[in-house]
Formats: sequence, structure tokens, C-alpha cells
Amino acid sequence: MSTQAGIPLIPDQSVQGTVSVELKDVPLEKALQMVLASGGFTFRKMDGYYLLGQAVPQNPSFNLLTVSRQIRLNYLKAKEALELTPEAFKSFIQVNEETNTLTVTASPDILERIQSDLRQFDRPPRQVMIEALVTELSDAAKRNLGIDGTWDWATTAATAQRTVFMSVMPVND
Repeated sequence: MSTQAGIPLIPDQSVQGTVSVELKDVPLEKALQMVLASGGFTFRKMDGYYLLGQAVPQNPSFNLLTVSRQIRLNYLKAKEALELTPEAFKSFIQVNEETNTLTVTASPDILERIQSDLRQFDRPPRQVMIEALVTELSDAAKRNLGIDGTWDWATTAATAQRTVFMSVMPVND
């Protein structure tokens, strides 16, 4: 591939294995994605060459193969977001509880996956709006309206009849 593309492809020490594939008229970066994905490898274009390897923290090339992004959460606490993250991705995430942010250092593909997952988790909580109308009606007014559901509340002078009407409506989905 390196010879055909005319650009050096440099594998780090983590790259092992054999892949056989026949590709025609495929751009270099797409071909690299196809060939490297099966072994969990990634690549990064450097100054005049491509570095190939595994973007895992134990790899000495980790800093060269990864990018970092700080993600500020709006509704979810950073520690809760980390708990919701799949176990395989937790080693790429650092939590800052003071600023409620996550710093993700991973390959671009894994970074995009983590961001996508976080967008699914970090949503406003469901809310319900409750409206209540409290009215006081005389016995005659209640008979005229045909209202029978009343609550008796004691007042200092006498017992007053009050009727409560309530409605519950979802505010957001």
C-alpha cells in the first residue's frame, strides 16, 4: 500500500497479524481503515507519513495516535456519565467533578463513539407540570355545578368546603 500510495506507512511495535484484501480505486485513508480495523488498529497522518498502531494507553505510541477533547456535560454529573460508559472505553476518560467535564483521549473513531454515547446520556430530565386550582364553594353552588368530590378542611371559625381541580401535563419528552 505504501508503494502504491507513494507515502510511507510506519507501523509501531503493536502492529501484528496478516490481512489479505484486494482493493481497487479506494482512497488511501479508507483502505487503511478497512485493513486496520480488524486488528483494532488505527492510523494518524503525521508530517509526510502515516503512523499505524493500537491507540491504547499501554502503547508507547498512544500520544501520537490519539487526540484529546474536553466534553462539558449539561444535565448529567461527570461521575455518573463515566458509570454509564461501556467498560472498554473508561480507560480513555478522565473525570473533573469540579468543572463537570470529561477529558477523552482516544483515537478519532473511539472519541466519536464516546461523544455519541454521551449525547444520548446527557439529556434534560423528563418534567411534569402540575397545575392546581383551589376554590371554595357554598353547598348551593356545588349542587348547581353537580360537584360531589370535596375535601373538608378545618378553619378557625367553622368547617369550610373546598374543591381541588388538578391537571398533569408532560412538559418535555
